[in-house]
Amino acid sequence: GDISSVLQSPGLGRVVWFTVWQAVVSTVVTVVVGCVPAYVIARHRFRGRRLMLALITVPFMLPTVVVGAAFLAVLPDRWHNTAIAVLAAHVFFNIAVVVRIVGGMWATLPTDLTGAARTLGASQRQVFLTVVLPVLRPALFAASSVVFLFTFTSYGVVRVLGGVRNATIEVEVARRATLLGDVRGAAVLSVLQVLFLAVVVWQSARWQRRSSIAVTPGRAVHSTISRQRRSLVRCTNVIVALMMGVPLLALVVNSLRVGSEWTISAWSGLGRTEVRPGVSLGTEPLLAIGTSLRYCLVATLLSLIVGMATALTVGVSRRVGRTLDVGVTLPLGT
Repeated sequence: GDISSVLQSPGLGRVVWFTVWQAVVSTVVTVVVGCVPAYVIARHRFRGRRLMLALITVPFMLPTVVVGAAFLAVLPDRWHNTAIAVLAAHVFFNIAVVVRIVGGMWATLPTDLTGAARTLGASQRQVFLTVVLPVLRPALFAASSVVFLFTFTSYGVVRVLGGVRNATIEVEVARRATLLGDVRGAAVLSVLQVLFLAVVVWQSARWQRRSSIAVTPGRAVHSTISRQRRSLVRCTNVIVALMMGVPLLALVVNSLRVGSEWTISAWSGLGRTEVRPGVSLGTEPLLAIGTSLRYCLVATLLSLIVGMATALTVGVSRRVGRTLDVGVTLPLGT
């Protein structure tokens, strides 16, 4: 009944196809791009290392709709309402996931291990394929699954940058529930999406367990950097600064402009409910910020308590841990 009618809806196949392929491409590009700063941050000590990590992490915490508007201001007009804009924004948002997860694992890989392989005659490529990659594989699976969850269920980015033709299942769910009043159809799509993501998370966790290798942590950061490595660090810093900094700078610029005029009216109006005569927000922005901070603190505390208890359970009981591992990850895609 409801399921078959929803699945046979005109245009749904195009929505599902776009959702899947953009999520796969976004994941692959994000992982490939993110591995470079992950390596630089994890394996080298240089001035500005913490600033670089912070610059990569900040976008992950920004509102997707607001950053989507910033991308519209930065990207060329011909890229507006295209899949390219969606992919660029997804990399911008999710690169922090790769740097944190893969970089965290990379930092535990002792330099003695790779040095021994080089001493035995292995090339840089052979060292990466036979020593580094097997150790990083569980982290790569974990980062890929999280990025895939976020991009598969992307809403704000797709709604702002994708246009009418490029819609994900998440956008279709919202359209049915709010514009068409088809709550049952929206519920069917939501349940099917959760079931699909549950399979993805379960399979990813299975791959992580099968590919995990025990490594004794050792000295991992290069205190002295060769000329070749120094060039890599500098180029990475410049590219990351441009990738992460330009959209953030666009946000600041847009907050200081109304039309073609420069003004601080948006900042000075944080204590007022009225944006302009006759247009009201219904709440004071400063009060909303305070409410957000209170919820943030409580949610963080509860997440730490529940997360630590779950992590201990996963470590103690393998059978229960597998179920919990999938269960605690699945809400990311709900």
